This record gives sequence, C-alpha cells and structure tokens, in this order.
Amino acid sequence: MSRLAAQEKGEYYPTPPAVIERIAAALHVSPVKDKPVLRLFDPCAGEGLALGQLAEALRPRLPEGVEIETWGVEINPRRAAEAAQRLNVVVEAPFEAAAWKPGQWGAVSLLLLNPPYDYSQTQHKRMETFFLEKATPALETDGLLAYIVPTASLEWNALRHLALWYDDLSIYRFPDEGGLFEQFKQCVIFGRR
Repeated sequence: MSRLAAQEKGEYYPTPPAVIERIAAALHVSPVKDKPVLRLFDPCAGEGLALGQLAEALRPRLPEGVEIETWGVEINPRRAAEAAQRLNVVVEAPFEAAAWKPGQWGAVSLLLLNPPYDYSQTQHKRMETFFLEKATPALETDGLLAYIVPTASLEWNALRHLALWYDDLSIYRFPDEGGLFEQFKQCVIFGRR
C-alpha cells in the first residue's frame, strides 16, 4: 500500500486475530501481589478488536478475584465508538494529546502497541518510535510490552529505547501459516519493563 493510501485510511492496520492468539499464548501475565486489577492498554485501539480478544484469552488464566480492565485511545470517531462497545474505557483523541497518568488511573500491566507506520514531520521520527517512547511510562514495573511493527521500520531509535527501558526482550515474526508474514512483513517484540 502506498504512503498516501495508508494515510487516507488513517494508518489503520488491525492486527490479525491469529497473531493476537499467538501473543496471548506467549504472554505470562501475573498481577502484582495484592493488586486485584490487570490493566491492559492499547494507545491505537482501532475498533477494540485486538485488545478485546487479548483480554478474553487472558481472563481464564488469571487467579480468582483478579479483574481485567481494558483501556484504549483512538483518533477516529467511528472506530472509537466501536471500541467503546468492547473495552472498559476508550478515549477518542489523538494519542499525542492523551497523557496516561499512572498516579490518577493506575499503572498499566500490559501495553499492546500497534502504532501507525509512518514518519512524523512534527516529531521528526518514525511514528512507531514516537508511540513506543510516549507509551512506555504508562507501564508499571514488570509490566509487559507487545509491540507490533513492520520489520522494515525497526530503526535505531526504537531499538535503543527497547534496550534501555525493557528486559527479557524477544522478537517473533508473524507466522507463515495463512500467509500472514508474507502479507504483512511484521513482527512482535515482547519486553518486560
């Protein structure tokens, strides 16, 4: 898809359900001791499908009494309205204008990040890197990251940020089954803050 075509559709690239299944299977989430909430955050929530699916996959694996909260940010009004049907809290706004306040809302246990794939003229960096840098502070200590990006857009600044802010880093390309890697040329990077 050309850059102009991607911008026309709002840089919206929903994560395939088969990839979310694999992400859920790879995650070893455990709530912080004495914390009854596992908070999941998607700053590019789209229609809320990916985060909703991830929450449903994780829910049966949690100890009794632990609840999941799903939070999302979405710039597109139609997609934000769809996401609001699936997630606990949705903020309709550009991510750049939405500031997560851990002291007010609590820290995030899991960050699902599938940002726009483009270069930001205002930030002077790739959007993938900007979203990663801006979303990282929302994660609690030992919080988990699932960062979905095209393999071609992994740049030095993003890799440096990952190395400085995250431990236990691992990277997996989209699966070959169903032609997902061939179609999207993307990978998932996992890390623990």
